Amino acid sequence: MDCCLDKGTILNAVYEITDILGMGGYGITYKVIDRNTDRILAVKEYFPAHMVCRDRQNNDVVLYDESLKMQYRKNIEGFLAEARNMARFNNHPNITHVYEFFEMNNTAYYVMEYIDGTSLKEYIDDFKQNNQFIQTEDAVRIITDVLNGLEVLHSAGIVHRDIKPANIYVGRDGVVRLLDFGLARKSGKTESDAIELTQGYAPPEQYYGDTVRPCSDIYAVGAVFYEMLTLIRPDAATDRMIDDSLPRPSDINADIPDNISRLIMRALALKPQLRLRSARAMKKYLISGTMLNNVHQAEKAARRKRTAAYIAAAAAAVCAIGTVIILNTVRKNNIIQAGELDIWLPDDIYSEDTVNAMLSVFEEEYPQISVRMKIIDESEYAAKITEAFAYGNGPDIYDAVPLDGKDDRNRKNIASLEERLDGEDYAVFMDEYLEENILPVTFSAKIIYYNTSEQTDEPRYTDSLEDFVDGKADYYMGTTDDYSHIQKEMAGRYAIKENDAGEDSIMIRSGLCINGKCSYETGRAALEVLYYMTGENAQMELCINAGKGLSVNNKIMDTYKTINVEMSDLKMGGSR
Repeated sequence: MDCCLDKGTILNAVYEITDILGMGGYGITYKVIDRNTDRILAVKEYFPAHMVCRDRQNNDVVLYDESLKMQYRKNIEGFLAEARNMARFNNHPNITHVYEFFEMNNTAYYVMEYIDGTSLKEYIDDFKQNNQFIQTEDAVRIITDVLNGLEVLHSAGIVHRDIKPANIYVGRDGVVRLLDFGLARKSGKTESDAIELTQGYAPPEQYYGDTVRPCSDIYAVGAVFYEMLTLIRPDAATDRMIDDSLPRPSDINADIPDNISRLIMRALALKPQLRLRSARAMKKYLISGTMLNNVHQAEKAARRKRTAAYIAAAAAAVCAIGTVIILNTVRKNNIIQAGELDIWLPDDIYSEDTVNAMLSVFEEEYPQISVRMKIIDESEYAAKITEAFAYGNGPDIYDAVPLDGKDDRNRKNIASLEERLDGEDYAVFMDEYLEENILPVTFSAKIIYYNTSEQTDEPRYTDSLEDFVDGKADYYMGTTDDYSHIQKEMAGRYAIKENDAGEDSIMIRSGLCINGKCSYETGRAALEVLYYMTGENAQMELCINAGKGLSVNNKIMDTYKTINVEMSDLKMGGSR
């Protein structure tokens, strides 16, 4: 392997290469010893073999084609982002720990823990060579650990995008770890230049550049689980889209329980909406042993929901022309009638994908309600809402924050929501806003950041984020909205403490209201939407997956603090 660095090479003046652990198309992994501590570690080097070669005189990585210089630099930034992504989760036992990253030799490196064990690929290959199935309980244990690692990633809004046996390591201590976050990023569209997919494990949406969500990782986990129990890698998703003849795992290995066989096939559903939504959901069904509907049953159930919506709409039409008996029955049973809701939201907080995900549970519960969404440029939002109200055609649900109180006469009373919100589950400051008929959905808080690596005799304070990051100040009077930028630029070199402003430190980023002129039935439906917007699913999508502020739901806030340990000691909202 002429492209690899020689044994004995010293990296970053500390790490001495003792062995070559492996090489892929984009990187080389070395076993090293830290000469200061004698600790054995691993170092990954960015080395895209199709773009570069090694200058043996000075170990520099050299481009074959200088016209690729900008692309190469972009790729190095992506490699370092991979390191940062992994380093965020160093306290999790199922994610490989990253300790340092640096640039030298015209490329980049990151230092991670050395795992004394084997890759899951090698583990499976050993069973294939012996023509022997892996025991179901062993496969379940490994997959559970994989799901534990993915759960914290998904809670942080990160999709791994490259789950496969080669990226899962089983240590001699029995602990399973995820590694190689080269494609990991926030949920969203797949970037064409980032697609390096392994057939059999990648879901259809990754091939077609569609939106990638946690359920995309679930497809890959299902494929790994399938291969572990059958010793056969599933057909490529693109082939299955043409002819899906993938046999059930239990048809290949009769020892596989039916509930696990069904769970795997649901994870491998070609349509994302038929899969388990997240690692947490898959783990719940795996541990509980619940028998899921198979893919065909799940699809029929989805069709039934759509049919129910059509029937409900038809019933509403009959009501409209005078069928009083049906109307009275609907109201007697407290069922919300079929109808449409218009929701207008600003684009600095919301996107169509985010709102669709937030309302997924609502839409399952109320298929008869059609939500018509309009996402408006934040700079134009207040003017468009004000104009719509002036002409009597304002939306049923809107965000009051950009209007700065100009809509107070238009708001519908939402006092009934307060009774439904569990007192222990929601932020303490919500009460005062509910009295104003505003439902807070996300917020930010004033906090103080301070540099732990550079303290001067006379502390320097600033309200400039740029000055703080550049080391020109010791203390920065900022907000929680600055956290991701500071974490990216100053990881390990700062800490956070409360701002003494008390209640004045809370700033609502989005507060939803109902149009006071909407009909009784529309108002009831709108109240349900608001209620669901503060639920765990919606708050997870908005505040964790989309990263749009802090959650008013204390359970999701606890998840946020678990992921972002620097925030763990802050109160930020409290309980009601």
